[in-house]
Amino acid sequence: MIIARFIGNMAIVMVLTGLFLVVELYLHWIGRIDGILWRNDDIGYIFAFFLFMRLAAAPAGVYLAALFLMQGLQLSEIGYFLFSGSYYGPAELALLSRQYADFWQSLGEVTTLFMVPGIIIIMSAGATLFVLKRSAGLSLRLGAGTGYALLAFWLAVPFVHAYTEDNSMRFDPDPGKTAFRNGINAFSYHLVWDRLFRPAHGEGRVYPEYILNQVVGLANEQPLNLVIIMGESITYTHMGLFGYERDTTPFLSALGKRGGLIFRPGVSSAVSTHVSIPMFYNIQYEPDNRTHIASGKTNLYRLAKSRGYQTAFLSSQEMYAIASQVSKGSVDTWREFKHIEQRPGMYDGKLIAELNALSFDWNRPFMLSLNPRTGHIPYAKYTPPELAHFGKGIPKSEYQRYMRGTYDDAMRYFDQIVSEILAIVQQRTSNPTVVIITSDHGQRLGESTGYGHNTLEFGSARVPFVYIGLNTPHAVDAMARELNCPVTHYDAGRFIAQLLGYRVRSASEVENTYFINGIDLTGRGGYLRYTRAEALEGQSCSQ
Repeated sequence: MIIARFIGNMAIVMVLTGLFLVVELYLHWIGRIDGILWRNDDIGYIFAFFLFMRLAAAPAGVYLAALFLMQGLQLSEIGYFLFSGSYYGPAELALLSRQYADFWQSLGEVTTLFMVPGIIIIMSAGATLFVLKRSAGLSLRLGAGTGYALLAFWLAVPFVHAYTEDNSMRFDPDPGKTAFRNGINAFSYHLVWDRLFRPAHGEGRVYPEYILNQVVGLANEQPLNLVIIMGESITYTHMGLFGYERDTTPFLSALGKRGGLIFRPGVSSAVSTHVSIPMFYNIQYEPDNRTHIASGKTNLYRLAKSRGYQTAFLSSQEMYAIASQVSKGSVDTWREFKHIEQRPGMYDGKLIAELNALSFDWNRPFMLSLNPRTGHIPYAKYTPPELAHFGKGIPKSEYQRYMRGTYDDAMRYFDQIVSEILAIVQQRTSNPTVVIITSDHGQRLGESTGYGHNTLEFGSARVPFVYIGLNTPHAVDAMARELNCPVTHYDAGRFIAQLLGYRVRSASEVENTYFINGIDLTGRGGYLRYTRAEALEGQSCSQ
C-alpha cells in the first residue's frame, strides 16, 4: 500500500511539473522562445517543489499563493524574452532598480505580449488545483512541521547557492534554462549581492552611461559587411604572422606579405570566455560595471540592426549564458554546438558547413561572427589528427614539448579555418567587407607560471588583432592603420562601432588606463589595471 501510494504521488508530481512548464513548451513549439535543454537541476527543482508540497499536505490556499509567485516569476521572464529576445538576469534587475520610472512607462507597450502566456498559465494553474483536489487522498503526509521545513529548504537553496557560488555567470540569463529558473536565479543573486552584501563586498558601483553618437564620414557612406572571427584561446605570440619561429599561419603570413592585411598585438578584455566575449560585443571598458551589458546601449549587434544589417553568430562551442548577453535579441541567426553538431564534417568543419548553409541575402549588408573551437585545451582534441605536424610523435611525458607542439598544430588549423571562411565570404559577396580576427583570450604555454588561461596576467590576455579589407575604401583601411598598439578589445569594439556609423566612449574612461577582467563579469574575480606600455613589455609593434 505504501509503495503504491509513493508511485501514485510521483506520477502526480510529474504531471504537476509538466503543467507548470506547459506554457514554455507551447511557446517553444510555435517558435517564440528558445528550447528548454531539460537540465536535471532545472526540472528537478520544480519537481521538488510539488513533491515537498504534497509531503506537507498543504491546503489549496497555500498552493495557490505559491503557484501565483512562481508562475508570476515565470511569466515575467517570458514577457521579457518576447520583448527583448533574451531573459533578464541580476544585472537587469540592478539596472531596473535605478531606472524604474522608465520601466513603468514602457510596461504599457508590452502588455499584449503577456496575454497569451498569461491565459495559458491561468489554465495550467486551474488544472493543477483540479489535480491536487482529486488526488488529495494520496498525499504523503509527513506532518505540517516536516513538510514546511522541506519547503523552506527548497526556498533557501537558490539564495545559499548565490552566496556560496564564486562565479556570477551561473546566474546570468541562459536561453537553455527554463524561464522560471532564470527568474529565480536573477532574483536570488540580486537580493544577495545587490541588496544584502553590497556594502561589504563593494559591488554595485554605479558608472555613468556610455556616450553614443552617430557619425557620418567616408567609413559609412556605403554600408560595410562585417565579419568577426572570434578565436578560442588564440595568442599572437604563437602566430607566424607575428614573427613566431614556427610557420603556424601560412595563409595569413602569405596574405601579410602581399600587403593584404593590417595586424597588431592585442589585449583581451578578460581572461575567461564567458567574461571577455560579452565585454567585447558590448564595448565595455570597466571591469566591474554591473549594468552596462544589461542596458544594451552599445551592443554591436543592436547597433548593426539599427542600420538594417542582417546578423548571425556561429560557434563550434556551447555558449550557455553568453548568448543572451551577446545577442540582446538582435541576432537573426544564432548557432552554437548543439545546433551544428549534426552538420557534415569534423571538428571546425561543422562550423564551415554551417556558414555554407547560412541563409543571408549576400547582396545586403551583414554582420557575421564565427567562433571556432580550435585552440582550446586539450589542443589535440580539437585538431584533426591528419594535420598533426609540430606535435606529431611527441609523447605526453615530454609535457612542455607536447603542449607547445599540439598548440602550434591548433594554430595551423585555425589559420586553415580562417582561409576557408574568407574563401566562402569572397564567393558570396563582392561588396566592401571588413574582416576582424581576434580571440576571446590568450593562452599561457609555460612561459611563466603554467598553461591555460583564467589567470590575471598578460599571458592569458595576449590576442591577435588582424584587419583584412576586402574591396574596402582606402579611408576605412586608413582607420585600421591608425589604431593604437596594442589594440585592446575596447579599441576593437569602438572601431567596429565606428564602421557601423557610431562613436562610443565610456564616460569613466581614463587616458592610457585599461583593464583585464578576471573570471567574473561583476569584477568579483579580480582585475588587472595596465597601460599600453606595460602590455607591450617584451613585445613588438613593428607592423
